[in-house]
Amino acid sequence: EEVDKFLWNEGGKVWAAYGVTVDKSAENLLAEVFVLDTYEKKRQYNKINGNLVRAIRKNVNGTRSTHYCVGVKLTALDNRLFESWYVWKKINVSNAGSTYMVGFVPLSEYPGRKFEE
Repeated sequence: EEVDKFLWNEGGKVWAAYGVTVDKSAENLLAEVFVLDTYEKKRQYNKINGNLVRAIRKNVNGTRSTHYCVGVKLTALDNRLFESWYVWKKINVSNAGSTYMVGFVPLSEYPGRKFEE
């Protein structure tokens, strides 16, 4: 199916969102997106990026938040560091069942402790 994309300006910041129907249960999709600390994912990461930093904090402050800090090898001389904040919420939609809302932004948007602290 098509992907619905949204882009808007608010308070001088550009925001984007999208919606898509996936042929997989929401629980399984969330597990693939949010379970980052498996042996297999670490092995794949190390194969591509070597010993660059890869740190994961789960259930931050007892919430469904995940902080992810990862170094990515772009070229032989150029590496980048990405720090992200992921969160999800389950919403009960009357008789239609449940839906899930997922959000991710740069970790700099998180009001609490960052990796360097």
